[in-house]
Amino acid sequence: MITFQEAYKKLLKQFPGKEARKYVDYNGYYIFLLENKNSFNSLDSMYAVNKKTGVIGAYQPTNDKNAKEFFKLWNKK
Repeated sequence: MITFQEAYKKLLKQFPGKEARKYVDYNGYYIFLLENKNSFNSLDSMYAVNKKTGVIGAYQPTNDKNAKEFFKLWNKK
């Protein structure tokens, strides 16, 4: 099991020049909203880091069958 800090370091290594604006611990994943550090016109992207394996993947909340649960948690932060 990896920690939030380890997951964030992996993301920054894979996506240099980005930073997390927000994150949640959800359903076995750390879900991060990443944005470019130096650009105000960039599109933000969401990425999931598997807490057990450390594997990084794109995350699209609208494709999640439990999207209501996700957004409820996301909006609390």
